[in-house]
Amino acid sequence: MTFQYDESTYESEVRGAYKTGCFEIALNCEFNMNLELMKTADLGTFLHEYVHFLQNISTPWGIQAGIVRNNDLCEMVHSMEPLEKIHLPYKFEPSQEQKLRRSWLQCSIGTGHSRVKIDKTKASRFYYREIDGFPIAMHEVIFSVKNADGADVDIIIGATIIKESMAVLYQSLIDPNSVTEHPDVPYNVIQIWCEKHFPNIAGDTRKLICLCYISLFSLDPGFSLMLLLREANLHPEKSGIEFFDEYKEAKKNGFNRQEFLR
Repeated sequence: MTFQYDESTYESEVRGAYKTGCFEIALNCEFNMNLELMKTADLGTFLHEYVHFLQNISTPWGIQAGIVRNNDLCEMVHSMEPLEKIHLPYKFEPSQEQKLRRSWLQCSIGTGHSRVKIDKTKASRFYYREIDGFPIAMHEVIFSVKNADGADVDIIIGATIIKESMAVLYQSLIDPNSVTEHPDVPYNVIQIWCEKHFPNIAGDTRKLICLCYISLFSLDPGFSLMLLLREANLHPEKSGIEFFDEYKEAKKNGFNRQEFLR
């Protein structure tokens, strides 16, 4: 099932937003440079959006996504340079390489914002399938649930859900009420997924934050997160930072994902 969320309605309701194209945080609440003076809810909102900034500039997925969007602008500008007149709306044909980059980005993003309310009392399942056509291994991870009306809904676990779930988990450390104030999709999907299938770590907010962050060091983040959650559930004694340290060491020594997650 594909679901859309009206952008104008969404923007009118949110307390904050992060704009990846210009590294800009927008807040619909009070902000003070002295964070100690901010109200709890406002500080939580600021932290949520600041986490998106960090995801954007400090993870391989975030940097690569920015490169793809920047290349779109570059190719558009280059296509306009030899033209004497430009007719609006202007359309251009991207290069084959850029088309592949766009396909990767679309594949890795997964499900976006939605009004779907997940019925936690119903059974759920998850599975994945490999997607051909990319120079790197790419997968589609599907979390299949029931919504409040009893209909089947397939949620694609990708960068959007990972980023938003991570931001809300961070926000909840300051403002626990923020969890229930956000729609399930994409904000609470990881928490619900873990409650259903990875109970040994479902209550460990800090560890889930670390695992989400580590997964964004992969260009196939949904699949990487699935493997990380499985491994963390098998070894709940390991902290999130231990997983991150192991990941860094594995990368330095010639990363083998299956060996790392043996």
